[in-house]
Amino acid sequence: MGYLCIKTKVTATAAIERGKPCAVRFPSDGTYVKLYKVPTAGGRSLMVNSAGTEFVHFNKAGDKFIYQDAKGYENPYRKHHTSSVTRDIWTYNIKTGAYTKVSTFNGEDREPVWGTAGAFYYLSERNGNQNLFKSTEADVSKVTQLTKFDKNPVRNLSRADNGTFAFTQNGDIYTLKEGQSPQKVNIAVNADFNSDQTQNISIRGGASDMAVSPDGKEIAFVYRGEIFASSVEGGIVKRLTNTPYQNA
Repeated sequence: MGYLCIKTKVTATAAIERGKPCAVRFPSDGTYVKLYKVPTAGGRSLMVNSAGTEFVHFNKAGDKFIYQDAKGYENPYRKHHTSSVTRDIWTYNIKTGAYTKVSTFNGEDREPVWGTAGAFYYLSERNGNQNLFKSTEADVSKVTQLTKFDKNPVRNLSRADNGTFAFTQNGDIYTLKEGQSPQKVNIAVNADFNSDQTQNISIRGGASDMAVSPDGKEIAFVYRGEIFASSVEGGIVKRLTNTPYQNA
């Protein structure tokens, strides 16, 4: 029978499993995330583990998953701090039930994804700004930095089966092949509206800040916050600015 893993939020002040206290203390604000599994054919959901479990990714074999822990509430957009609730990276072996901490930095380690041959990738502030790093289960003390953005954190990490990473940084989307430089994805967003939602408006008044050119042949003026130029003899009017700001 196949299973589908899901995450859910629970509220509890403590957790007791089979009469034994858990090793993790739970906050009571309803934000603590646990991992559950449910049969793909339908049925009762079962809790996989009682630890805070975020950004879960299974390995190819399906016998282990990697995740970032959640030890308490923390704003995910908070930067450059260390505390008792900064995230760490762990793996969980489904067959043995063993948890293994695989990040060593005393600060933010986030959003892990699997690589191949025991390698994994995650975001960390270990060298200042949050960037992409690589490590392996065999030697978690050996960490390689793959991106070197010095301003604004890397976020929203994902990795395709062919090894291509995708992430966001400073409001842009990037892709990355290991060993190469990040490539910004050029995105052009066109207005999605009907043509009859725009109209040409004849200028019949309301222009301001008029100025005549030195040769007396052209006039510049402001209309609705934009600057226009026109021949004094009439004819075509040319718009010189197109900004969301007031121009004068």
